[in-house]
Amino acid sequence: MNLYSCGHPPTLSPRVRETIGAVLDDLADSPRPAYLVDLGKIPRNLEILRQYFPDIPIHYAVKANGDPRILATMHAAGSGFEAASPGEVRRLLGLGVPPEQIIYGNPCLPETTIRFLLEHGIDYFVVESLEALRQVTDLSGTRNIFLRLNLCEHDARHVDYGATKRYIETRIATAGPIVRRIRGLCYYGVHRLGLDLAAEVMERWLPHIDTVNIGGALLYPELSAELDAEAASGAFTGFRHLLYEFAHRRGVKLMMEPGGALVNNAVHALSRIVYTSSSAHSGFAMHIDLGPTLGLRKTPPGFFGLSEPRVVTPRGSLVDASCSKRRIGSFSPCPVYSEGDRLLFANVGMYSQVHLCESQLLDWPEVVYWSDNGSLARTSPGSVREAPSHDRGESGTLDRMASP
Repeated sequence: MNLYSCGHPPTLSPRVRETIGAVLDDLADSPRPAYLVDLGKIPRNLEILRQYFPDIPIHYAVKANGDPRILATMHAAGSGFEAASPGEVRRLLGLGVPPEQIIYGNPCLPETTIRFLLEHGIDYFVVESLEALRQVTDLSGTRNIFLRLNLCEHDARHVDYGATKRYIETRIATAGPIVRRIRGLCYYGVHRLGLDLAAEVMERWLPHIDTVNIGGALLYPELSAELDAEAASGAFTGFRHLLYEFAHRRGVKLMMEPGGALVNNAVHALSRIVYTSSSAHSGFAMHIDLGPTLGLRKTPPGFFGLSEPRVVTPRGSLVDASCSKRRIGSFSPCPVYSEGDRLLFANVGMYSQVHLCESQLLDWPEVVYWSDNGSLARTSPGSVREAPSHDRGESGTLDRMASP
């Protein structure tokens, strides 16, 4: 099968290329867009991270992609989980994940959520204020309370969650014995900024901390290449060395919550061009049947055409098929495809699950799952896929679920 690449799309491994042909044959009777979920890729990604961090507990961040079959595959591969909403907790428990394998990483903790988590056996909480700390300690005897650090005051690109250094100094550190209930520190992102801030907080105000949760954001270029290639060759050793040096020097244990690193290259989107236009001032426009609010949550760096383009234009864009004409990606140079041609967006598994969008009403994508033994499982558009077992669809037969 010929795959014409445009822009600088992520790598498609030979194993994926071989499988896509079978998936396209299975979808030949469907005019709808589709998501192709490679369930065999997830254990490979998990194993690569374990090779780098053999003694650091890994908790998959469910918000990166909460597809039940992906979660079930993670569970079967031995991953823990990080949930950020009661709904994510319910889905994990419904899949048979033990509560001791679930940590709750959202610092927005109303009393109802605290009670819900305790009732279901989850005793890991993240707080960002003294009030939340007191509320958790009043309701539970847990020893697993983590203080989230605010990185936004140091770098505005970060989400403005967590306790600032001034807040820790003036409110947390002066609160008396209750401070000892804080076991660990957490922040989002595997980077030097978080490590330096955690070290400063421990040195100045909270010397009793014994664990640091470094969060996610593991998709360094070197590691991404190794995950795509399905092999670990050691290119990601720089930060790994820094991380272990930090843990040894501070005498703390480490945790991590990878999201995209485990699922981004396990999902690919298949779309169709439904209309083309050369009238736009921004150049040639190709309208596709997946939109930014119905699947492609992040602008793709590139796409593969499943046929050769008619011509290449100096500039062009992909836009959704609604009248809003929301741009999904701009490319220069850009190939010119015709109505009905299919495009493949590689590696869109992070924050790309289907979202209901009443304002556009584009067709719901089908979802096709494949495993290493070559079997396919296919769901109907808009189906509700709740809590399947991890080996469902392994028989090689196609299973459909009714649309609501």
